[in-house]
Formats: sequence, C-alpha cells, structure tokens
Amino acid sequence: MKFIKLSGKCKKCGKPFRKCKCPSIKDIVYNREIKYKEGYTLYEAKLLCIDLQIDFKTFCEKLGVNTGMIIDGESIIYHCDVLKGVNCTLENRNQTLEEWD
Repeated sequence: MKFIKLSGKCKKCGKPFRKCKCPSIKDIVYNREIKYKEGYTLYEAKLLCIDLQIDFKTFCEKLGVNTGMIIDGESIIYHCDVLKGVNCTLENRNQTLEEWD
C-alpha cells in the first residue's frame, strides 16, 4: 500500500499525517481527529475522501445502506463502515455479503 499524504493530525501519534508512522488506511480512519468518538459526520467523511483523493459520491455508493446513529442532529457513520466504504472505493468493488451489517 502506498503512503498517501494527508492534511490534519493523527490522533494516535499526534503528528501531522504527512509525518506520522501510521500510513495504513485503517490507521487513518480510526485515528483521525473527528468531532465524535462514535464515528464520522457526513462532512468529516467527505473531508476524508478529499484527503484520500477518492470521489465522495462513489464512496457513498460503495458504502451503501448501513447502521448509524444521530448525535445532536448529525448523522454518524461508524469507523468500521467508513473503512469498508473507503476500501471498496479504492478496490473498485461492492461490499460482499459478509461485509453487510
């Protein structure tokens, strides 16, 4: 997997993503600074897609229908679902039956 230069700080090591030693997609998704510990707002998911240089519309299509929550009126996407959506987008595939919630 190639290293992708990102803006923002890694929550795990505290360094900017471009300087941290946490380059895996899983590390980026799970250790990115976000508003709620439970998961990503739609806006944060869009920013992640911009940083990963993937199309947000494609990400949403690959993510499909999933379980989430609402906090303070904002839709929250769990980390595991964001990771599945990113992986499916990068691999240009749909989720398998085993990956569905």
